Amino acid sequence: MKPSSTTTDLAFPARVIHSLSCFLSQEGGVGYAVPSVNGLIAGYGYARPCRVGYKVGPLFADSPQVAERLFAGIRAALPSTELLYLDVPEPNADAVALAARHGMREVFGTARMYSRHAPALPLGQIYGITTFELG
Repeated sequence: MKPSSTTTDLAFPARVIHSLSCFLSQEGGVGYAVPSVNGLIAGYGYARPCRVGYKVGPLFADSPQVAERLFAGIRAALPSTELLYLDVPEPNADAVALAARHGMREVFGTARMYSRHAPALPLGQIYGITTFELG
């Protein structure tokens, strides 16, 4: 199965596939992908242990339904007592709604700043950033 442009090139302003494969193989992590009808990936999500609970990210999906399916699968794979953290891009109203449906609340906000032009990212398909260091 090949990733769609959403899950690779468009979701990152730079090529980080090698780093991403290392990132997605962290001990204790859980992740899922949803195939599309054309043999590509309609979305994928990953959660990794953090100091307290688990951080969900990346969570990239071609639709709100795929994002919901991925998030629900991740939630079900982890102990119900664990806290989950999800950093959503605020311009993606569907991502904000996903977090709200699952009883999540804002803990802190951030702003992205660029020295030149903001990269053209498909914010409507980014439901959870990978990490603040990678975007």
